[in-house]
Amino acid sequence: MVNSNPSQETAQTPKAKRTRASILVAARYLVGTEGINGVTVMAVCQRAGIGRTSFYNYFADVPALLRAIVDETAQTVQAQFEALHGEQPRGLARLERCLQMVLQLAASDPELGLVLTALADHYPETTDLLREQIRLELSAAREMGDLLCPQEACAAPADFLTTTTLAVARDLAAGRLDAALDETYTGYLMQSIGAKR
Repeated sequence: MVNSNPSQETAQTPKAKRTRASILVAARYLVGTEGINGVTVMAVCQRAGIGRTSFYNYFADVPALLRAIVDETAQTVQAQFEALHGEQPRGLARLERCLQMVLQLAASDPELGLVLTALADHYPETTDLLREQIRLELSAAREMGDLLCPQEACAAPADFLTTTTLAVARDLAAGRLDAALDETYTGYLMQSIGAKR
């Protein structure tokens, strides 16, 4: 019988924590290299070196495992945003730092970059996390008059920047772009929305 609600007792032992962690590591690897569709119980078990029964002690099914990865990834990225911004006021400078952070994250931790971009294709809340940060910074920049385009001409820059930033991050994480040029890519992204330089 499949355990749909793994027990808290099992999750608290050191061995259980290691097993659960190995399942998550294996699944993140598969998400990053094979995409969401590459994550199967069999593939995760093979990668983690565990049996199917062990998998079901921790996760009811693959969607539950993917949900755990989405939540973990969102927390990691949100913590990065919070650490990055500190007390800096909203606006273009903070937007630029935000975009730079995403690109640097993808370049310095390719596995996380690939996982983030693969999840963004299938889980809207992953994309929404970045889009909301961008939207808040753009709103502040418009209020301060720091964008060259009028309000009506900049109706969808948050969507554009989110999509483009994730595409560049995916290419950086996959090694298709030169990681040393991440600041150049950030500059192009900023210019694409009419930011004054």
